[in-house]
Amino acid sequence: MGSLTKRWYLIGLIGLLLMPLVIVSIVSEGYYKWLTLYILGGLAIVVAYISIRNLYYLWYLTFAVLPLSLTLEEIIGGASVAIPSDLAAILFLGVVLLRAKQWKRELLQIFRHPLMWILSGYVLWIAFTTLFSVDVVVSLKALLSFTWYLVGFLVFSAIVFSRRAYLFSWLFGPVLPLLVLLLWTLGNHAMLGFSFKGSYKVVYPFFRERTIYAAYLSVMVFILLLGSSLAQHSRQKFGALAVGILTFVALILSYTRGAWLGTLAAGYLIIVVRTWRLLKKLYFLLGIGLVFFISWIAPQIFKELSKKATVTRKVTIAQHFTSLLRPTDVSSKERLNRWVAAYHMILDRPWTGFGMGNFTKHYAPYQSRKFKTWISTNRGETGSAHSEFLLAAAETGVIGGLFVLLWFVVSTLIAARGYLTAQDKAIKQLYLIAMTALVAYYVHGIVNNFLDHDKMIIPVMILNGLIISLDRFHRQPLGKKSV
Repeated sequence: MGSLTKRWYLIGLIGLLLMPLVIVSIVSEGYYKWLTLYILGGLAIVVAYISIRNLYYLWYLTFAVLPLSLTLEEIIGGASVAIPSDLAAILFLGVVLLRAKQWKRELLQIFRHPLMWILSGYVLWIAFTTLFSVDVVVSLKALLSFTWYLVGFLVFSAIVFSRRAYLFSWLFGPVLPLLVLLLWTLGNHAMLGFSFKGSYKVVYPFFRERTIYAAYLSVMVFILLLGSSLAQHSRQKFGALAVGILTFVALILSYTRGAWLGTLAAGYLIIVVRTWRLLKKLYFLLGIGLVFFISWIAPQIFKELSKKATVTRKVTIAQHFTSLLRPTDVSSKERLNRWVAAYHMILDRPWTGFGMGNFTKHYAPYQSRKFKTWISTNRGETGSAHSEFLLAAAETGVIGGLFVLLWFVVSTLIAARGYLTAQDKAIKQLYLIAMTALVAYYVHGIVNNFLDHDKMIIPVMILNGLIISLDRFHRQPLGKKSV
């Protein structure tokens, strides 16, 4: 791996030298924007040269530079193509198809895994509902995009992880690019006094909005902090810990309640799995109690939400977090407005939905006047369902929503089982990383939906691929030879 490390130092140095030019090109007008294309083109040539000998290098690089990935829309306008994410996903899809015979043994093991059964069924269901979509072209594009990310990053990642030599190094790839991102966002945020209003502006041009940024950070916190224990060198461990802590600080300063809740849930899950054998009866009773509590409090919250929304000046982090307890807060009420619209869409087309990718253009007529706020819109240009489950159900029917729910629950349970039964401490830690990082997003996915963004779907697919690969190739007692 020595030659690989030298290559990444070279790429990192080139990238850092060119980063100021990229930023200037994006935030400037005129010919400067075209300069970005030349820069990216030059980097693409370097990456292509390095990747010729081993596609793992390209896979590694794609995940590593994800925090700094851009779209053509942000650079020159027009097509919203993520660079390098979309291109890499399509390339890896093609590689899997072309090398299917060579990787037959690995692919058979991967596609026999319960998670792949669920995801394959979900893809087939999306394809079926596309036939009844209100806009077949939009749904077909969304289907193709989801498929090439599924195969390109989940299946290809599972194949990569089948070799133990590649199980650990990827954890530390994003350290340097993520540090650059954090210095950029926190530096800009500091100049704005770390205010709530300022948090909306500082993530451009690398993220469209702060909520996606926070969702990505919540996943990376667990990858870096838990992954640091698997570092082979002290410098590697220090880098992962330092950037992981800085990532946690940036997450707090992002003013994103969904990401905070996801992170808290994942942190709590670490306590649960580590004390499961001692306290599993207590956790079972707590789970039942939580269900009854939610059943009791939900109708009361729903009643409060019918009241007029109030604009709260969430100046501090504490005030923003406590706004969770104020159901008439405008942000909370607008989220309910989208949920109600999604619910009405599901009632209208319960079995096949409106077709994948069609929520934004068609939810406006389904809004309820009772829940609309001053930030509601009828233009059909922006907005989402603010829930992965409701979005899937509105676009692909109730069955589609159940597929997403089943995917999230089963992947979490399989990772938890792997953690509790694996004998190899390193494998056990990888299960914990995958489980907590995914739960951080899954819980966030109750109140937001970002799987249509490359920044989120790539880590989610890679972590699911890791779980499958650990299950099929590495979960065994110590002393037995790994694949």
